Amino acid sequence: MFKSIIDIVKTKKIDLIILDNLMSLIDAGSETMNALQSEFMKATHYLAINENCHVIIVAHPNKTAHKGESIDYFQVSGTADLANLADNIIQIRRNFKEEDSADAYIEIHKNRGYGTFKESPLYYDKETSSLYEIVNGQATSRKFNWKEISKKEGWEDTFEDISAIFNT
Repeated sequence: MFKSIIDIVKTKKIDLIILDNLMSLIDAGSETMNALQSEFMKATHYLAINENCHVIIVAHPNKTAHKGESIDYFQVSGTADLANLADNIIQIRRNFKEEDSADAYIEIHKNRGYGTFKESPLYYDKETSSLYEIVNGQATSRKFNWKEISKKEGWEDTFEDISAIFNT
């Protein structure tokens, strides 16, 4: 599977890859899971460097994390190499405190280039299933027009190519 991802990144000049979620991508028994996760992280790290792209890997907290609370990045489920090799670690967590108007918070726990940042409140819009940053008490919206950009750049068939990798 990883070779297919590399081939698509090279041929389509993709600069952002999102892999959700790590546990479902690696099929292994518990005795080999950490070793495979470590190898996978190293491979994605070198892919990002060699192909000048960014790879986002969705990973969930382990059982030591508490619902709605900020985590330490070593509370990510799996091998410690997930945190060690990552350039950025971002947490999005729901807010369960009634007295707080934010629905969620985003925190940057690790950023090799700029350091860590304090949390930023988010508003969840049920109609669009989107999170919006709250600035000066107002939810802010940004539109990215991915479909228009993908057609302009000739990427429209890329999404089908990637889907085929995971359906085989």
